[in-house]
Amino acid sequence: MTILASSTRQAKSWRQHGSWALLAMGLLTVVPAWGEPSESEKSRARAQALKGDRDFDEGRFAAALGEYRAAGALIGAPTLSVREARALERLGRWVEALDVYARVARTPVTDQSPEPFRRAVDSARAEGDVLKVRVPRVTLNYEGLPSGEQPKLWIDGLPREAVALETARMLDVGRHHLRAQAASGQSSTREVTLAASERRTVTLVFTPPQTKRAGSPPLATPAPAAPPAAQPSKGSSVWPLTLLSLGAAGIGLGVTTGALASQEHNLVSDQCPNRVCVPGTEGQQHLDRFRTMRTWSTIGYAFGAVGLAGGITLYLLPSSRPTRVGIEVGPGSLRVLGRFE
Repeated sequence: MTILASSTRQAKSWRQHGSWALLAMGLLTVVPAWGEPSESEKSRARAQALKGDRDFDEGRFAAALGEYRAAGALIGAPTLSVREARALERLGRWVEALDVYARVARTPVTDQSPEPFRRAVDSARAEGDVLKVRVPRVTLNYEGLPSGEQPKLWIDGLPREAVALETARMLDVGRHHLRAQAASGQSSTREVTLAASERRTVTLVFTPPQTKRAGSPPLATPAPAAPPAAQPSKGSSVWPLTLLSLGAAGIGLGVTTGALASQEHNLVSDQCPNRVCVPGTEGQQHLDRFRTMRTWSTIGYAFGAVGLAGGITLYLLPSSRPTRVGIEVGPGSLRVLGRFE
């Protein structure tokens, strides 16, 4: 930890007391290994790098990372990459920071390389070695898989390449979601929370599907429950109400047509002397209408009487439940038919 503190203080002192001048000198003396940027690109990269330094010193590490990467896209200088790694480290993205430190450490430099570049490469090696010790590592074991099978793996929702068992994976500090899926489609998940420098072994268990053993008796299937016994109850009120309604309608028809028949009868008495109507006269027409209304009145009264009687009967007999009810109209007759159980 002393190495980390010393390295951090050196990096901050370098930024505060001479980084701008050294960065400017490095960007103005880029060797051909990094290409030949234009003067405009150098100026823009220098301005973005200086803005990134201000953001870094004020704790705005995400903003600083964006500035360093934008400057590095213009001029691929190790001085910018090592600062990118430091911003990633402050953001807790340690695995990414290690990758950038390693890339800077592999940068070829010679005695003729700019001093800022050589110093950046040395800093990347030292700071990367310190960070590598602090990065947590997880070793995954799998249970319930055929020997030698490597399942597919996702960490925090992102697919990861399969590695040999007992191989530790570097992960950032914090909470992680692990999910593995076997070739058979079975999957296993775990949630882990890692601390700095932690080394942990996590086992993902795959439960094989249950298979029926040979010779085992079939599982007993419970018999369906018997339906509850019928309880005596008052029958449905649908049929009684229906018949009562039809009976009331029949009575209404009988009263209405009876009144019309009485009116026609009075007219016949006035226009047919001695109750003899001459065919073709208006008296004969009233006589025909009288007979029609009288017939409908009789049918209405009969229909109503049967309906009322049937409805009252069904209502007063709760145990009688008609399974079939019908009405039959014939010449001079009206019957209600029903079968009861």
